[in-house]
Amino acid sequence: MSMSRFVALGTVALLSFATAVSALTFNPTQDNRSIYAGTVIFNEPPDMANDSPSVAFSEFDSQITANSLFDGFFADSLAFQFSQIGERYIQGNGFVDAQVGFRFNELQAGDQDNHLGGPGLPTNSDGVSAGSQSLLEILFSIDMDAQYDVTGFISAGTGVLQGVFEYGASQSASVVLFDIDNNVALIDESVSEGGQDVSTSGILSPGNYRFTVDASVKVSNSNVEADGGGGGGGPLDSINSASAGFEGISLFLSDRDQPIPEPVTTTLAVLGLGALALQTSRRRRA
Repeated sequence: MSMSRFVALGTVALLSFATAVSALTFNPTQDNRSIYAGTVIFNEPPDMANDSPSVAFSEFDSQITANSLFDGFFADSLAFQFSQIGERYIQGNGFVDAQVGFRFNELQAGDQDNHLGGPGLPTNSDGVSAGSQSLLEILFSIDMDAQYDVTGFISAGTGVLQGVFEYGASQSASVVLFDIDNNVALIDESVSEGGQDVSTSGILSPGNYRFTVDASVKVSNSNVEADGGGGGGGPLDSINSASAGFEGISLFLSDRDQPIPEPVTTTLAVLGLGALALQTSRRRRA
């Protein structure tokens, strides 16, 4: 074998080895994705639903609802999520909505007279509520430095159609990238009113991480002290709602740019291979 051919083969071997060791391994270790919806009215049986991937790390596409109705009072909630985990990415969309209130036209027969011009309704009760959650949470590990890019949009807010009753509401959407080994959040973005773009990049060291995207809402009446007729002025509905979601949220991982060998380093490597080939050739001739 000629020395030039030996050097060429050796160089190819070194490049192949360098390529092999630079391949990033993304290893999902725990799948906590789920959706939940629940409603309750006074002492009536609650309605609850939940769902999660049937197979860990598989595609998750699900929507659930919960609904309760009692003598004009209602509570509705909805939760949705579509998410995927790929070779080097996590991505998904999620939405939650909840609303509670009172609809005069849904009163049971014979009860409307009690709600017009008189108290009629339960007082000082917080027993009407609705809540839902869409949680996209994946734990993972990587074996070498990697660049991360997190992008997407999160939003949350409330809506009041009528305000006969006093209501309490909480809603939020958040994105968190947490370094488990060092107990520190690398990304912590959240919103409770309005919308917010998320666009963050950085470098992850080898180790264990948790990526969490959460949309949650809860609405409940805080003080029922009014009649369905708005003080005798005629039928009046009361509806309060809250919603939250995440859209196009994604975590992408890529190999961190590897330093290009300096010319001197490359030359020394080639010379070393050449010297080895020459020495081998001399031994064979001897």
